[in-house]
Amino acid sequence: MARQRLRLGLIGCGEIAAQTAQGIAESAYAEHVMVMDIEERLAQDLGETYGVPHTTRVEELLANMAVDAVYIAVPHHLLAPLSIQAAQAGKHVLVEKPMATTLADADAAIAAARKAGVTLSVALTAQVDRDCLAIRQLIVDGAIGAVDACSAVRGQDPFEEIYRIYGDAGQIIRGSPPRIFVTNAVAGLTRGVWQDVPVAADGPRGDRVAVVDGFARAVLAGEPPPVRGEDGRAALAFITAAYQSGQEYRTIELGGGSGRTGTAGD
Repeated sequence: MARQRLRLGLIGCGEIAAQTAQGIAESAYAEHVMVMDIEERLAQDLGETYGVPHTTRVEELLANMAVDAVYIAVPHHLLAPLSIQAAQAGKHVLVEKPMATTLADADAAIAAARKAGVTLSVALTAQVDRDCLAIRQLIVDGAIGAVDACSAVRGQDPFEEIYRIYGDAGQIIRGSPPRIFVTNAVAGLTRGVWQDVPVAADGPRGDRVAVVDGFARAVLAGEPPPVRGEDGRAALAFITAAYQSGQEYRTIELGGGSGRTGTAGD
């Protein structure tokens, strides 16, 4: 009989881990088994909260045969090394964003999971958020034309205090709800006015329960997760290119390991 719930161990018990721990507790597909942090008081507190043992040694958690998979939430420079260590121990991995600090480290983590035959996923909430999924589909369908730029700069005007995506035939504002302006005829939208993006009411909420559910369901079914290691690498490639563009004052072409192309800069 197939396992009904994925048994998870937590590596790192800080603030974001506490939020994900609540998501695990509320998930229909996962359950707590063990928690670990080098700060014993943090590990003890989270372990007692969910009634599971705690440890300050990652080796002890990875040696626990009751642990099917790990969720890793530690300082950024430790994410990839611990992902690799967990994969080598035969554990499926859900790692916090960013999955690494360099593309080389991201590639090493992806390769380690592939070699071990385990799932590697990145906790990117936008990939399991109904608003973001609706926005992505509109972009894929060409609703705002070719994407020219995006902005994540917050301003004092509430209408401006949101992420924007600029296309050559319109714009999308990542607000609540998200809004869209199109200059061409698009099915289901009105040209020339700002309007709410049509969003599926029963879609995923983009919270920690959705992240855990998506990962756990995929592992239990032996299917790819909603957010693969390669998706995390693609996000990291864009981030590192944006930094490089700002430092070198030039456009950086994206491509290669992610299988996706684009530019950062200008």
